[in-house]
Amino acid sequence: RGVSALPNVLAHECWIDEAAYLAKADPIAYRLRYMKDERAVGVMKAAHRLSQWQDGVAFRAPTAADQKIAKGRGFAYARYFHSKFPGFGAAWAAWVCDVSVNRETGEIKVDKVFCTHDCGAMVNPAGVRHQVHGNIIQSTSRALKEFVTFDASGTTSLDWGGYPLLRFDELPEVQIELLELPHEAPMGAGESASVPSAAAIANAVFDAIGVRLTEVPFTPSRVLAALRQAQARK
Repeated sequence: RGVSALPNVLAHECWIDEAAYLAKADPIAYRLRYMKDERAVGVMKAAHRLSQWQDGVAFRAPTAADQKIAKGRGFAYARYFHSKFPGFGAAWAAWVCDVSVNRETGEIKVDKVFCTHDCGAMVNPAGVRHQVHGNIIQSTSRALKEFVTFDASGTTSLDWGGYPLLRFDELPEVQIELLELPHEAPMGAGESASVPSAAAIANAVFDAIGVRLTEVPFTPSRVLAALRQAQARK
């Protein structure tokens, strides 16, 4: 879901997160400096409040060297556009997610996701909430695990039995806030909440272990490779 939107948002939301880090600025406050869209500002501020975000520069509290589990928190925002370029705007969504990263195995656990969502007037708020929750679970699985394999002859992933998915015991705790804006036109809510997922997780991983992940899914082998590269640069 989200077609090409999720990888595009991964690129630009990780880039602006890195810009905030280099500017020694809080990730949310830095974005708000440049955001002119009032609806975007609304979901970002709501995510800040919902998650009880603590302001500060990312990766400001590195885990002690003798601790294998590092904790981090990341933010990402997006508005989903669909159809032929330049497309039609759908809902706005913002994520704050908390992760645990095992520095010995490279495994990432998304512990909790806070998602704020603005799709204007909601005809069926319960349906929107269910859709947002489903988007969060599906896109978390996509960011952490899901991939298809290929060789010169074509696709080598030939059955769903070998396709990796998030298990029930790996699901994050989810907290959702739907912004109540009955005076606004109803907007598409089908895929929007999935779009910030990979960027929010990647930014949380940076906050936890100080490395940037740029290729999904964020498998343990890729986390360990990023840690080795970071160590080699020291």
